[in-house]
Amino acid sequence: MDNDTLIILWVVSGYVGALWLMFKGYTGELIGCAIAAGGLPILLPAVVGPFFLLAALLLPSKHKRSEVTVGDKISVKTGSITNIGGEMNVGKVNGVITYLKAVGQNELAISLKAVNDAVVASRYLNEVEKQEQMGIITQIAEEAAKPQPNKALLKGLGDVLMTSLRAVPDVARAITAVAPLLSNLSR
Repeated sequence: MDNDTLIILWVVSGYVGALWLMFKGYTGELIGCAIAAGGLPILLPAVVGPFFLLAALLLPSKHKRSEVTVGDKISVKTGSITNIGGEMNVGKVNGVITYLKAVGQNELAISLKAVNDAVVASRYLNEVEKQEQMGIITQIAEEAAKPQPNKALLKGLGDVLMTSLRAVPDVARAITAVAPLLSNLSR
């Protein structure tokens, strides 16, 4: 390689490195470096060449990545799930049912707890179906606990719960017992 090619590679690597550093969030550092070097911001990458490229390769990005979580967060570590959905939903249902009792809805709380327990113990529902039904039970309990519950929403959720669980043999008794309470909520 001749000297002209080496000089061109030196200069290009400096500008590529400088741009990469700016992209990684080091613009302020580059400006400070240029001021310290005598105020030559355009010429500095050409002078230090591949050292900027090396710095860009080695330095981590300064940009913070934000995380947005909607709903329940599930943590996965070393290939195993630390919070599985069934346990979270059972805990969530139990918490909402406890709150229902606290706001004076004892009969509804006891009935929904019985339905939830029957769903969890059911031999006829798979895990996905159990999760779906526990989600509906939780929604009913949360809405019913509000000072001004949405009656149309309660009616719709109650109808969905009744329709989907009435035909499940080991849940039918519990769902039949809660039916009058669900219909009273939507009135």
